[in-house]
Parts: sequence; structure tokens; C-alpha cells
Amino acid sequence: MAKDPGRVRTERGAALISAMLIVSIMAVVSVSLLETVRFASRLSINLEAREQAQLYAVGAEELAAGSVKAAWVPGQERQPALEAWIRRPFFFPINGGSLQGEARDGANCFNLNSLAMTVEGANRLSNPAMIAEFTRLLTLLGVPASEATAIATATADWIDSDAVAGFSGAEDDYYGALEIPYRTAGGPMADPSEIKRIRGMTTALYGQVRPFLCTRPTLDPSVLNINTLKDWQAPLLAAVLGEGVEAVDALRILEERPVSGFLEQSLIYELPLIVDLDLDALTKERLGLRSRFVDLGVQVSYQGVFLDMISSLQISDTGDITTVSRRYGSEE
Repeated sequence: MAKDPGRVRTERGAALISAMLIVSIMAVVSVSLLETVRFASRLSINLEAREQAQLYAVGAEELAAGSVKAAWVPGQERQPALEAWIRRPFFFPINGGSLQGEARDGANCFNLNSLAMTVEGANRLSNPAMIAEFTRLLTLLGVPASEATAIATATADWIDSDAVAGFSGAEDDYYGALEIPYRTAGGPMADPSEIKRIRGMTTALYGQVRPFLCTRPTLDPSVLNINTLKDWQAPLLAAVLGEGVEAVDALRILEERPVSGFLEQSLIYELPLIVDLDLDALTKERLGLRSRFVDLGVQVSYQGVFLDMISSLQISDTGDITTVSRRYGSEE
């Protein structure tokens, strides 16, 4: 039986349309696959570049640790070689980019973890003396007195191990009632950025006070290094010296330093401005010439990848160096 010519033409047209549809789908799939391969390739290259940048940053940290150890003289009250090294930023060209950084004396900051003290074994209670000092520091930085007291007390509540809020402070009952609830740490802070979770702390205020803060793996208050303390850090010194001492008074004390720095710690107490304050023994111990920590900031540029790393190096009595914290990303 002969086929209908019209039906044959219809079948041929349908087959052609089907073939064209299949070709179009294959073309779309091919383009999608090529784009996926290109994206995966770019992602792989970026990840490789970032990993290499991290290796460069850690290498800079190891180099810094070696420099600190080389400059450290065990048993010496003052470390002039370390003081000189801290003041010098460094820059190295690397294949495909550059590496630069700067060290800062880690002694010159307020240790937030000192707001708590250990009692009865492992229990931590708020430290009233350090709450008062932190309150003074905040007021010296322009925070109203009532807000400063509340923030200092709430920060101590965040670290201590009890559930009782201090006067104008905050514990779990406050944070648990927020729209997005959370709990206090109940332990030492690992990074100063944790204070952003504290009741009363704002983003603007954090940016203002952050340069003066640190978190150390100890509850001991920071011992300031008078020789490396910078003029803009005068509020730290004023807060340590006690009630009634203003930043301008602390700045005058810093201006009285010998050009080459104090050779002995006892000479600090002979400054007329210090003598007039009639400091007690505990306060005098907070003024020193030796640093136990060095904070290192490293910036790496490598094949279009930019990486920031912030490390904290702890120095033992013998000059051994331990990295106590390392964080990637710029300062908040």
C-alpha cells in the first residue's frame, strides 16, 4: 500500500523539529557545562591563591616570632632591642604580590578578661577594682559615666561564672529575653570583638574603644610598658593611675620620659608627676618596662587575593614564643 505523500512530509517535519530541539538542548547543556567548568576553574585558582596567601602570612608570623626571640634577653628588666623592633613596620615583595605588616606592644591595652578574678578554685567573680578601671577608661574615651559603668559591669558579668548580674549589669535573663536570644560566655573572652554582644555596646562605640582593648589568656591586669606607650594611648595610663587623673595628665607624664626611655622601672616612680600621685604598691606594679605580648598585623597581596591576619604572640621568661591567637580578617 503506497504511503500518503502528505503524511510522509509531516513525519519528516516532525523528525526535523525533534532533531533541532535535541541539538538546541545539547547546546544549552554544553554552554552550561562550560560555564560550570570555567567557574570551578576560577574557584580552584582563587582557593589556591588564598591558601598560598595564608602560608605567606603564617610565614611572616614565624619570622616575627624569630625576631622577637632574637631580640629578647632573658632576665633583663628592659628589652631595648625588642622596643626598637616593634617600632619598625616591615615590607617584603613576594612572587605575585607583596607582604607587609606591623607589630604593636601587646602590653599597652586593657585586658578585658581582668574584669573577673578567680576565687575558691575555678570559680570566677567580678573584679570590682578592674570594673572601676574599665569604667574610668570608657569615660576618658568620652562615654557618659552611667553608660560606662553599665558596660563595664555587664562585661564582667559576661565573663564571671555566676548568674547574678552586678548593679546595672546583665546576665542570661537579659540576653535570653532578646528577639534573638543568646547566653553569656561564662568564661574568658577569646577576642575583643565579643564585647559587641554586651548590653549597651554599639557598633560606633566599639570602633571607638577597640584600639585600647585586648583579651589575654590570663585574668591578670595588663602591665603597661611606659617606654613603648604612645601618646594616643594616654587614656590607658590615666585609667591605671586612678580617679581624678585625666588623659592630659597622663600625656604630661609621657612627655617627661627620657628620650631613650627609662633604663630601670624604679626611675618611673621618681617623676615629679608620679610622686605627687602617691601611688600604692599595686598601682606601681602596673607600670613596667617589659612586655609579655606582641600583637602582629600582617597584610598579604597575592595574585589578586588580599588577606589580613592578626596574631598575638606571648613571650616567656626565657624568650620562647607561643602564638596564643590568630585571626584572619581585618580589625573590626
